[in-house]
Amino acid sequence: MKCIDWFEELFRTTCGWIVTLCGIVALASPASAQAQTPDISTRGFSLGGHVAVIGANADSFGENGHRADPARVTAGGGGFVVAYGVNEWLTVALNGDGHESEDDRHLTFADIGAQLFVPAGNRVRPHFDVALTGRRAEFTANSAPFDTRGSSLTIGGGLLYFVSRSFALDAALLWTAGDLDRYADGKRVKDADAIGVSGIRFLIGVRWFLRR
Repeated sequence: MKCIDWFEELFRTTCGWIVTLCGIVALASPASAQAQTPDISTRGFSLGGHVAVIGANADSFGENGHRADPARVTAGGGGFVVAYGVNEWLTVALNGDGHESEDDRHLTFADIGAQLFVPAGNRVRPHFDVALTGRRAEFTANSAPFDTRGSSLTIGGGLLYFVSRSFALDAALLWTAGDLDRYADGKRVKDADAIGVSGIRFLIGVRWFLRR
C-alpha cells in the first residue's frame, strides 16, 4: 500500500464529518430563533467542515503508442476550510477536500485563495472564489492505473447562509482544470507528457466564526 501523507489521511474520517456537521447545525438553529435580526459579518477568523461530491475527468492521451481513454471518476469525500475575513467583501481561505477509497485510490485538492462576497440579504452572502490548487487524481485507463499530481487554478462560487451570528451553512461549486504530471511509486515520471485533468467539486457544510 502506498504511503499517504497527512492531508490524504485526514479524509478517512468523512463519516465523522457528516455526524459532526449535523450536530453543529442542530445546536445553531435555536440560536437563530432567538435573534431575528442578528448582526451578521464575514470579518475575522472562521473554521468549517463539509462533505463533498468530487469528480475528475482526464483527457485522452497516448500510452505506449496507443490511445488511452480514461473513465471519469466520481466519489464522495469531505474536507475543511480555515478562513480570515479581511473585510466584508474579501476573505482569504485555505481549503482542503479529498477522497481515499479502500483500494488506495486518491482524489485530493488543496486550495489557497480568496472569496469575494457580493452585497445581498442580511443572512445570505453569495461569493465568487478563485484559488491556486494543488491536486492529486488517480484513475484507470486501458486497465492500467495512473497517478497524476500538480497545481492549477480553481474558480467557482457559493454562498453562506447565517443561522446565527456565529454559524453559517456553507455551499460551493468549484471547477479546476489544467495539466497534471504522471507519478509512479511516489516519484515523478521523467519524459512523460502531462495529462489534462479537470475536476469539479460540490461542497456543503458549516462555517463557525470565532469569538462571537
